[in-house]
Amino acid sequence: MTYGSKCPEPFMSESLRKIVIVETLFICIVSFFAQLAMLRATKRLSGWKSDFSFTIMIFMSAVAIQLYFGEIISHIRFALAVDTDLIDKILGAAFMTSFLTDVLLSITMIFHRVAYTFYPFAAPRVLNSTVLKTYLCMIGLFHLAMLGILISPLTGFIFCPKSLARFIEDDGVATPGLRW
Repeated sequence: MTYGSKCPEPFMSESLRKIVIVETLFICIVSFFAQLAMLRATKRLSGWKSDFSFTIMIFMSAVAIQLYFGEIISHIRFALAVDTDLIDKILGAAFMTSFLTDVLLSITMIFHRVAYTFYPFAAPRVLNSTVLKTYLCMIGLFHLAMLGILISPLTGFIFCPKSLARFIEDDGVATPGLRW
């Protein structure tokens, strides 16, 4: 199968391309290590009651680590100016999945904070550890399902290493759902 047949042509000069490579790789690497530090710092504060926000932050950091790891690989492929291949479909799917999962985790944190702020006595009973663990498992399943769907022929969110672009390539059955 041919990947990236609709990849846009590079739109920058070679000198600008080198600057973009250095800057974006630097930002991705620093962000990757910042998320590792965040993961380590929030681990001590996490729990299943009012401190569940820190548990959510651990999951947000894990998703961000996946995102930045993929971004580092993507930017290395951009630096090498390689042709588009299957790995770019995986990198595109991982990027979009990380984004969607992070949005879901952010909304979860908002609802959790609202519940504990407005219902401080009822929230610990309703949002017990079993409920919260089940909910996080459901988010994990959502993450894996989205990754599988975005890699499958149903949709096609792809990274283009020659132009550092991401776009929806395939016109699969589920592609209109991505074009929200």
